[in-house]
Amino acid sequence: MALNRKFVLILAILMLGTAFLTGCGEGEEPGPDGGTGITDPSGAAGEEGTDQESDTREEETDPAGEGEEEKEEAATINGTLKAADGAEGTVTIENETDGELVLEVDDKSRILEGESEITFDDLAENIGSEVIAKYNTQTKVVTVIGIPD
Repeated sequence: MALNRKFVLILAILMLGTAFLTGCGEGEEPGPDGGTGITDPSGAAGEEGTDQESDTREEETDPAGEGEEEKEEAATINGTLKAADGAEGTVTIENETDGELVLEVDDKSRILEGESEITFDDLAENIGSEVIAKYNTQTKVVTVIGIPD
């Protein structure tokens, strides 16, 4: 029963962290008019200036495109720790849905057992344990991996 409570707690913390980080990108700075109806005087001088300004604004503020990308970057996997290779700095996690997934663990990755931080070697001693890992889907680098108590 205690194992389930800690597992749910860690999962809830990871989900809240993901929601918080995703929400941080929504507050993009407004463009030159700031949404107040004030026009950009630099665009009034000529057509060329107007074209440049509109191109720049599109590059700087594309909340729909950037928001999608941020949501796709982070993922969480729950499964069984199948391997931990210290020489390669990788872990292999398997679950019924995704099969085996090999992820990289770097010096910025946090490794937890319950609420305590542990080393990669300690993690390697827990082959066969259930783990939860949050990782970047594009780089396959672990941000947090935890073994529930």
